[in-house]
Amino acid sequence: MVPEDEGGIPYVFPIYLSEDDRAYLRMVVGSRNRLIDFALTQQIRMAGGWRDVVRYDCSHGSVHVHHSTRGMAESEVREVCDLDDIDYGYAVAVADVLGSWEENRRRYLHG
Repeated sequence: MVPEDEGGIPYVFPIYLSEDDRAYLRMVVGSRNRLIDFALTQQIRMAGGWRDVVRYDCSHGSVHVHHSTRGMAESEVREVCDLDDIDYGYAVAVADVLGSWEENRRRYLHG
């Protein structure tokens, strides 16, 4: 994540998909409304708490996605693109999380 003193403004907010499903977006926008950093996480409510289903983020020098499966200690990680293409990575994340949240939920619950 880029510190605020480098010109980035952080934004954080939930996006409710259903009563038991949400996406959680954290993004940092720099000068000229340029996207600097983001994390978009799809979560499911289970046993009174929120569990991560899918998470796209920009850590470790690339945009990548973590797909989790219920009962698994680790998630599958796949690179999407370099940070030079962060806008593309963000578009892929939004399309997957907001456009396929029901399929992501099914995959998390049933493998």
